[in-house]
Amino acid sequence: MSTDFKTFNNDKRSEFIAELGLDEHLTKELKLQQTSIEIVNHLISQNMQDAAINFIAMGLPKRQAAWWGLLAAKKIDAEKADVNTQNALKISEQWIRNPSEELRRQAKDLADVLDLYSPAAWLAISIFWSGDNIAPLGKTSVSPGEHMSAMGITACINSALETSSIDQRIALHKYFIKQGMHIAMGGNGQI
Repeated sequence: MSTDFKTFNNDKRSEFIAELGLDEHLTKELKLQQTSIEIVNHLISQNMQDAAINFIAMGLPKRQAAWWGLLAAKKIDAEKADVNTQNALKISEQWIRNPSEELRRQAKDLADVLDLYSPAAWLAISIFWSGDNIAPLGKTSVSPGEHMSAMGITACINSALETSSIDQRIALHKYFIKQGMHIAMGGNGQI
C-alpha cells in the first residue's frame, strides 16, 4: 500500500486535477497516479510547479493551507517595516491559531488596504475567503467559491516567488512545495 498525504483531502484529488485546467494528456496522466504525492511529483517532473502548488493548496484543510501561506509570506514580508503588512501577518497568524469571524473580517480589511500586492495581502484575503460568507456585514449572505481560499494561498505563494530574484525563484519553488508536502503529511512545514 502506498503512502499518501495525511492532512489532505485525498478523496477529491480527481476534482482538484480537473480544477487545474491542464491539457487533456497531462490530466489523463495525473489521473493514473495512485496517490496525491505521486500527482505532485508528476507535476514537478513535468515542470508544472505552479500547478503542484495549486493542487496542494486545494487539498489542504483551510487552516493548514493558511499556515503554509503564512510561512511563505513571512519568508518574504517579515522584514517589511510597513505597519499594514505586519498587521496582516499578525492577524493571519492569530486566525490560524484561533479562528474567529472578527479576525477573518479584520484580515479582509487589511487585504483591502494592501491592494493584494504582497504575499501578506493574499494570505489575508485567503483567510477571509475561507469563511461561509464573503458579503459585507448586514448584507445578504454570499458563499465563496469552493476553492477561492486555495486560490488565495496559491496567489500568496506565487506573489512570494515574484518578489524574489530569478536565481532565488527556482530554489524557493522547490522549498515552498516541500513545505506544502510536509504540512500535507501532517508536519508543521518548518523544514
